[in-house]
Amino acid sequence: MTSVEQQIAAAMKHKVYDVQAYLMRQTAIRAADNIATATPVAEGTARANWNLSADTPDLTTTESTTRQDYKDSPVTGKEKVLYVSNGLPYIERLNEGSSQQAPVNFVEIGVMLAKRQAEAAAKRGTK
Repeated sequence: MTSVEQQIAAAMKHKVYDVQAYLMRQTAIRAADNIATATPVAEGTARANWNLSADTPDLTTTESTTRQDYKDSPVTGKEKVLYVSNGLPYIERLNEGSSQQAPVNFVEIGVMLAKRQAEAAAKRGTK
């Protein structure tokens, strides 16, 4: 590889691939945060059990009622698939509207909102 080709490859990595990974990570964090924020709260357990993971869903659960800070997630944005998941047996019923505290399909709404937020961030230059 020539020096020019190396420079082009380095520029592509920095300008395209690193920015893409950054946007993917930020979108996943926004989706997880949007979904957790919209999750109905009785005791806070459902809200605290949203997990952000790569390649496979993380269906682990906790008794905690403390919401996660998704910015601490090891997800880099370079993974092929990112998941926001919740292993509680009643989370699907909550998403179907069993609580008056959240709209039906609050999970899907949170993902759509994250997509719009990511598009706006990309237009602003990822800020």
